Amino acid sequence: MSRSIILLGAAAIAVTAAWTGGWFWAKGEVEARMDTVLADLAGRGTPLTCPQRTVSGWPFRIEIGCTAPTATLADGSRVAAERLVVATVIDDWRLAVATIGGPVTVEAADGTTARLTFASLRASVRHDGREPERISAAAEDLVASADAGGVVTTLAAKTGEVHLRRAEGADRLDLAASLSSAEATSAGLALLPVPADLSMVASLDEASRLSGRGPGELADWQAAGGTATLTDFALALGESRLTGSGAVRLDAGGRPEGDVRITARDIETRARLVASGKPVAAPLAALAGAFAIFGERTEDGGRAVTLTAAGGRVSANGLALGELDPLF
Repeated sequence: MSRSIILLGAAAIAVTAAWTGGWFWAKGEVEARMDTVLADLAGRGTPLTCPQRTVSGWPFRIEIGCTAPTATLADGSRVAAERLVVATVIDDWRLAVATIGGPVTVEAADGTTARLTFASLRASVRHDGREPERISAAAEDLVASADAGGVVTTLAAKTGEVHLRRAEGADRLDLAASLSSAEATSAGLALLPVPADLSMVASLDEASRLSGRGPGELADWQAAGGTATLTDFALALGESRLTGSGAVRLDAGGRPEGDVRITARDIETRARLVASGKPVAAPLAALAGAFAIFGERTEDGGRAVTLTAAGGRVSANGLALGELDPLF
């Protein structure tokens, strides 16, 4: 065996030993840091339990696993999952990827319960070392059900995604979400006649003022000029399609104000079904009737309704619909 091969082998062993030593050092730091993070969350009013903790992933990853993790939110609601695994790559520690094992259950403070099942659910967080910059989650074969006072509402979808991004240089949170092949029922009745595809793009200005820390946040958000903007909304129901956009804020009295314009295309098919007496889900029948009555014709043959909130009242294309209660 030549001297160069021996030296090369010795170098490889040394590098492997140093890398392994560094990984185990990082593992120890993570284990120590976890107790600090959990204590910090508890101090902020959001205690998180992580029983049966494991740290693994050698040689290139750090994976933190929790069996039966639970979190208690500021309002007293409790969230639980079967398993949670959070992983980060050693050379990109600002990105964390989580795999959640279901079902996920939620017990709200008012007694409402919810259950989430899925074939897969993954989430990722890109952070700057202090705060999240981007948060994404994606699920397949998603089924969400909620029980409120004995009334069970269920939403199922083939896929679902949500993406949150903190705008650079501005106090704004950007949101994009989608569902494909979605079906919904309430009290055993179908809310949608056919599977639906939904997509939405929205943003929230002065987002840092709404962190869930107290009831006075809405007043602070309003005083700072906070606005919720619906950049784009699309709902496809077979041949029928709804699209919309608009912006809403709160007035000094805490009541919503703003405009949201919704345009329906090929909605006449649903309206004709309602007129002929054929069975159509009640919410969709009401929607088809509303556009048939209030909708203004658009250049492409659709019907548009502008919902306007002002002075504590809401109207559709100028026709008064009712009054709005203050939110603070």
